Amino acid sequence: MKKTLAFLAVSSLALSQLMPLAALAEVTTTSAPAATPDKLAALCNLNTTDYLAKLEHARTDGDAKLAQLRSDQDAKLQQLYNDQRNKLADRRAEADIKVAQNRAEADARNNPNEAMKTAIATYRAAVDAAIATHRTAIGQAQDAFRATLDKALTDRRTAVDAAIKARQTAVDAAVTLWQTRCSGTAEERLAANQALRQAVAKARQDYRQTIANVWTAYRDTLNPARQTRYDAVKLANTNFQAAVKTARDAFKAAKAAWQASQQK
Repeated sequence: MKKTLAFLAVSSLALSQLMPLAALAEVTTTSAPAATPDKLAALCNLNTTDYLAKLEHARTDGDAKLAQLRSDQDAKLQQLYNDQRNKLADRRAEADIKVAQNRAEADARNNPNEAMKTAIATYRAAVDAAIATHRTAIGQAQDAFRATLDKALTDRRTAVDAAIKARQTAVDAAVTLWQTRCSGTAEERLAANQALRQAVAKARQDYRQTIANVWTAYRDTLNPARQTRYDAVKLANTNFQAAVKTARDAFKAAKAAWQASQQK
């Protein structure tokens, strides 16, 4: 994601660097003694054509690179989601195996009577219910965060696209005025070059500020979402531990009651 911001900044810089080259050629040419107004106008038109071609190339190249970056990001994000789901499923499968092994070993060691069998079954059912509830809560917390992240990414990209469009519109408006300079005097062309430089610089500055605001909004959306996920996971763990303790206490109480009954 940082690469996207860096690329956008580089693309903006590339656009602004095109115009001074054309302007420099015009300034140099106007000082040439042998240059006639017709030749100056022809060279001015040539500079204009060259600048517009470079501008179009920069935008086309920028669009392609931005699309590729976003495609790569989407693929990496989906891979991250898949890896997280697979790791979670593996941990849960390992936990289920361990629980089943522990119960099988306990059953092999003990030969409880019917009363204790009922208590054991009740305890295990309560633990199984606690595990299921815990896993559901964890899954909901993860899904909620991912939904927020996906929407934040979509909103960020929409805002970036709007910023790019606004920058291009501002530059295009300045370029439209700049193109009329070729029929003017050398001083008018120099003034037009300077006006274009200033317009491009302002478009770049406005764009950068907008992008900074976009990233701030993106972080402001994700930071609370991360905290919400953390709190939800913490609560799920606390509730799970409490449910298991309650089940264990109930089992101990049933066992103590049975032992007391055997001593009478």
